[in-house]
Amino acid sequence: MFVTATERARCVRTVAGDERVECIALSDSGDLVAVSDRGSTRVLDVASGRCLQVLEDEADPAWSLALTSDGRFALRGSQSGTVRLWDVERGRAVRVLDAHTTTVEGVAVTRDLRHALTCARDGTAKVWDLERATCVHVLEGHFDIVSSVAATADGRFAATAGFDGTLRLWELATGRCVRVVDAHRDWIWSVALTPDGRLALTGSQDTTARLWDMTTGRCVRTLEGAAHYITSVALAADGRFALTGSDDGCAHLWELPVGRCVRTLTAHGERINSVALTPSGERAATGSDDKAVRVWELLAERAVPSTFAYTRPRAAREAARAEALLREELDAVDRSLADGDPAAAAKRLRALRGRPGYERHPSILERWRSAGREGRRTRLMAAWPAHIIDAHHVPPLPTTGMEPGMKMIAHTQPGPSAAIRALAVTPDGRLALTAAGDHNARVWDVATGRSPYTLHHPDWATAAALTSDGRLAVTGGQDGKTRVWDPGAGLVRVLEGHENAVASIAVTPAGQIAVTGSFDSTARLWDLEAGTCLRVFENERDPVGLTPDGRFALTSGIDYAVRVWELATGACVATLEHEEHVSCAALSPDGRIAATACKHAVTVWDVASGRCEHSFEGHSSYVQAVAVTLDGCVALSGASDRTARVWDIELGRNVQTLQGHYDDVSAVALSADGHVALTASRDGELRIWSLDWDYDFGATAPVEIGAPRW
Repeated sequence: MFVTATERARCVRTVAGDERVECIALSDSGDLVAVSDRGSTRVLDVASGRCLQVLEDEADPAWSLALTSDGRFALRGSQSGTVRLWDVERGRAVRVLDAHTTTVEGVAVTRDLRHALTCARDGTAKVWDLERATCVHVLEGHFDIVSSVAATADGRFAATAGFDGTLRLWELATGRCVRVVDAHRDWIWSVALTPDGRLALTGSQDTTARLWDMTTGRCVRTLEGAAHYITSVALAADGRFALTGSDDGCAHLWELPVGRCVRTLTAHGERINSVALTPSGERAATGSDDKAVRVWELLAERAVPSTFAYTRPRAAREAARAEALLREELDAVDRSLADGDPAAAAKRLRALRGRPGYERHPSILERWRSAGREGRRTRLMAAWPAHIIDAHHVPPLPTTGMEPGMKMIAHTQPGPSAAIRALAVTPDGRLALTAAGDHNARVWDVATGRSPYTLHHPDWATAAALTSDGRLAVTGGQDGKTRVWDPGAGLVRVLEGHENAVASIAVTPAGQIAVTGSFDSTARLWDLEAGTCLRVFENERDPVGLTPDGRFALTSGIDYAVRVWELATGACVATLEHEEHVSCAALSPDGRIAATACKHAVTVWDVASGRCEHSFEGHSSYVQAVAVTLDGCVALSGASDRTARVWDIELGRNVQTLQGHYDDVSAVALSADGHVALTASRDGELRIWSLDWDYDFGATAPVEIGAPRW
């Protein structure tokens, strides 16, 4: 039994040129590296750094490059669409293929040199017979730029990837597509295959690389951690190691069985355009906008014997005994909770959670949270994703109805069709509601991650709110209308009055009244039972909020001020001044605390005094959503930097950063007790997080909603 120890990678050769490096390739031995810039392709001896051959074609800039395993031939794709096969030793082109009418983004050659593959901006890939210099098959199916192509060693299969976010596997003998994988929600820049075609690696604009089992089409590993998008990928022959290059000038070496980054290569100062890796994984090359090519010695692995360890399996009788003991402890916890002694219950629960394998046991967590309602929240111990839901993914546009010969070439980045625009959750964290640009609002069971109801809009769904029992949902639309739904029965009524999109909604727990904010620079107060507008707040817009008792509402004015209104009289009782546009705001249920966001910062206010209590900075881009717990002690924010942050208002600091979305976090929500956090994104995903809090069970009282202090 062995574990791997990899020594420090070192740069063994740096070659600088006059223009940025577009693409590179390595021979299987790693002794030769081919480098293409806009004007020429050079083949270099790595050991000496000497240029062995220059393959010039200054009139046709190079854009893609492949090298045969022995380094004898180079295949080069150009900006004009022409592809040339070069005899490296002689320095002349032995085949010229009029491959495409647009830039050739990727090329590959089979090991036996019988076939070449090309892909281009025209949305196609092609298979070529190199002996006859003829096109054998046109591989059609992508509906955007095909950016990369790779072939298996035996020449039986090829993989293509493109800006439509799909990965496709092709049978080269027939030109038939045998598998389509919806791999990324953003452009794919690069694809690599293991020689046997079993594994494929894709690198995307979404800053991730993903490893795919091509026999099943299943993603077996997601490589995350790059700060910028992945421009190029390469795979070792055995699929154990991968190399990725990114827009920030860094390359990363990954150990794929565990998904761990084992080396970061940081010598380049600008974007890396191309990476290459020898089949053994011992040598790598990187080419960059900084006009340099660097060859890296990753060094062979040392097999180091691990310490022998043996884990004794439990007998069935022993496992049953452990379960019975757990049941006894939980019964004792239940008795303490029933007797009104949460401190005693918490003591037993702490001991149980300290046992290996029991920290996140569902029955223990449920009781821990019940006890926590009688204690004082002290610190966040951990946070983890409970569900990741592909909530509003829309399939690609159909190609039916297109005239013969037409190709669909259109950018398909995640856009309005998939973006979640609003999110709401019931106070108990049991149900959630999302509204999205796919014309749907969806109700979600938070515990299971399933959607029992879909509420269809005639236009984008832009705002969402739920009553505390989840029996009513209120949604706003791009058409300016507010819709009230019984999720199980359907549409109840439509509220009309706004002249532009409804951007924000708040509703009282029982669903008697709601307040809406719109891009028409008005906020409106509604009687939901009667379906009538009770009040119009001019020059006020989103965001909006309501206290649970319906006494006070929050609106944001076009003058950058956030106002709190007493609804019975229509009087403004508090004004929170801002110097810039307020992108989002939330009001604590007791009306005492407000959280607002401008640009990258979240500000927490004491509403009665209008005093700023805290200003939280940590996001690197615009904050788009904010939420506050029932007791006003915890806030959650989501931003365009693709993260959500949990803020401890009493401590005045960020206690957790929730990462995983690969587009803007556009909406957030918190359960009343702060144990469930929800984040939604333009990537179409809804993520449900478990927040694990510690508690002090001294002389404390449970949280109650008090009257505002004004």
